[in-house]
Amino acid sequence: MSIQSIQGASAPLRPRRFAPKTGGDSKFRPEIQALRALAVTAVLLYHLWPKTFSGGYIGVDVFLVISGYLISAHIQREIQSTGTFRFRRFYMRRVRRLLPAALLVLAVVAVVTILLIPMTYWKDWLGQVVSSLFYVENWYLALSSTDYLAASANASPVQHFWSLSLEEQFYLLWPIWLVFGLWALSKTGLSRRNQPIWTIGIALIASLGYSIWFTNVSAAEAYFVTPTRIWEFAAGGIAAAIGLRIRNRFVAGLASWCGLAVIAACVITLSGATPFPGWIALIPVASTLLVIAAGVPAQWWSTQWLIRFRITQWLGAISYSLYLWHWPLIVIIPVIAGSPLTGPQRLGLIALSAAAGWASKRYVEDRFRQTPNFAAGAKPVRRALVGLRVALIGSIAVAAVALPGLAATTQRSSEAEIALADAQASDFLCLGWNAAQPGCAPAANTSSVIPDPIIAQRDVATVDCAQRGARTKLLTCEFGSKGDNAVSVVLAGDSHAGQWLPALENIALARNWKITTLLKTGCRLTQAPAGTLAVDANCALWNQSAQDWIMSHTPDLVFVSGRSSSADGIPTAEVDLRAQANGIANAWRSVTANGSSLIALAETPQPVVGGLTDPGACVLAHDQSQCTFREGLETSDPQPLAAEMVPGVSLIDLSDEFCIDGYCPAVVGSILVYADNNHTTASFMQTLTVPLGRALTDF
Repeated sequence: MSIQSIQGASAPLRPRRFAPKTGGDSKFRPEIQALRALAVTAVLLYHLWPKTFSGGYIGVDVFLVISGYLISAHIQREIQSTGTFRFRRFYMRRVRRLLPAALLVLAVVAVVTILLIPMTYWKDWLGQVVSSLFYVENWYLALSSTDYLAASANASPVQHFWSLSLEEQFYLLWPIWLVFGLWALSKTGLSRRNQPIWTIGIALIASLGYSIWFTNVSAAEAYFVTPTRIWEFAAGGIAAAIGLRIRNRFVAGLASWCGLAVIAACVITLSGATPFPGWIALIPVASTLLVIAAGVPAQWWSTQWLIRFRITQWLGAISYSLYLWHWPLIVIIPVIAGSPLTGPQRLGLIALSAAAGWASKRYVEDRFRQTPNFAAGAKPVRRALVGLRVALIGSIAVAAVALPGLAATTQRSSEAEIALADAQASDFLCLGWNAAQPGCAPAANTSSVIPDPIIAQRDVATVDCAQRGARTKLLTCEFGSKGDNAVSVVLAGDSHAGQWLPALENIALARNWKITTLLKTGCRLTQAPAGTLAVDANCALWNQSAQDWIMSHTPDLVFVSGRSSSADGIPTAEVDLRAQANGIANAWRSVTANGSSLIALAETPQPVVGGLTDPGACVLAHDQSQCTFREGLETSDPQPLAAEMVPGVSLIDLSDEFCIDGYCPAVVGSILVYADNNHTTASFMQTLTVPLGRALTDF
């Protein structure tokens, strides 16, 4: 298809310029290669050291601007030189440039998952392999409410394909938008110079406005979806359309340094708490455009030495393959090893990722670009057929590995759900904590546990009643008694507070309690100011709403809990622990002064703190006796210290129901205790109804 065919033979499109040439858009651009190097380095550092390089995710935004600039410039040049645009040729070039390396990574991840990874990971990992195969990974993650900017032990090795999916969707739609937009605007009398600016500008303004609005509504989903990101591509497109270039050499030198410096500053200063993309993404986007507009300044003091530095250019050249390979290595290696990456291992992984990127660039990317069947001199039809054949064979190979694995895990999941439902119907008779009760035979140490580890992550409480990500709106759910004279009870805090709900709900039904939940993942009830340890701006805003609710409703009883901050296994420093306790105590003091009783539920033992990174996978692979860890929360939970500061507050600690002599098993009475490396299963918590009820005798 060509633009001529769209406009019709009666109105042929003559070759003309969209805008003044930039003096090198069709040539190799060292500054763009340097931006690629900076972008992939930022992402790599963020993935390895997310606390230190907390804003490294903006490397993706740099890539998006570059793609928008280059693709728009490519379309511009073709129309300038031929008066037409050949869609088939454009898409086939994208296929041979991007698909071979991507399909290889997906195939390797699928094979490694089947051969070396516990079945607990299969459903999510292989499902994301399939979504990545069809380049819809960004929508998969958005619909599954994944928070990319929150550290997660459950990330799949192809989660980074979300940005590649975004780019492929852009490559598919952008030429169509430009060509038809130009055709439509050609009917309006608008000058040909301004037609591409208006076409791209409309997309930019609409997408940017939507991005700002949707980021405020739901930042976790806004991070992934295509409409919130199109404006970043369009920003690069506008730069290409107007021929953005800084002609003054001195200004260009300053602009190049400023652009690179601001991008680097974003890598350090932004964080997972930053509402993104939204308007804040304008900062890295504008900085990238500054570097592109400056080109390669010629002054001795300019960035030219950094841009032309051999390692910089090499990293830029392998940036696509390096991006493809680094994340699977970061995710898969710790799972196979059964332990988190150490500092030296992270450094070694940088070298391994670079080596994989180089090999993939040389033996996959370049080979498919330079093969005679893909060469520029080959017939277009032949290039198209070969490209389609490569895409089809590669896709079939990936699907042939992933789909049977998905089918197997789906079948086992169905059987596990039935077994769990049967146990629930019996009120977990002689299971979990109940197994030690009179009349119950000792539990056999078998591989059969409930829930099956393959579905354990779904066996958690309050999934739909806890606020998530950067959202601050207060969610409330009610459980227990429906009577008008019921005792008013609140359960407030993070997901570690919410995990007590199964036991509390049973108690509520027996004692005529009506429980209202005020929960937000990663955010306990506190009055610590935003920016302090474990309290970001979103958590502080949510806390204000939650505490206002408690003050206005004055419940009879408030339960609180929260996750220990020693999730990395390192005890919290005493000064930080006391600072947390002060913030918590201030919140508790307000609650009790308002007339409510308050009970703190001590943190439950966390496998990850004791060195057990994946209890479910351990149970699948080993005898249950090997899946224990040493308790280690006594120096990291600020609640006991806070309870000493507030008169009348009670602290209930059921750690002894989880651990014996300081060692905590992953399975108790044939019930899997942990859904992941820090949350308990709803099944086990339900079996703690009796001991928790005994501890609440006086309430």
